[in-house]
Amino acid sequence: MNEAVAEEVVELLNEAQIADLATRRDLESLATKADVAQLETRLMRWTIAAAGIGGLVGGLIGSLAT
Repeated sequence: MNEAVAEEVVELLNEAQIADLATRRDLESLATKADVAQLETRLMRWTIAAAGIGGLVGGLIGSLAT
């Protein structure tokens, strides 16, 4: 293969590899384990609160029906 073709192949390979690399900005935008744990805690609290409210509403409706 001549030099011009070889250089073009190398350039294309470099571009393909660079396109797959994550930048610092990419990495900074990802959620951390702490972020996921905090979200999980918030969701559990919300679920417990929603279940409690549902129980109260159900109890009120039941007491009104009798």
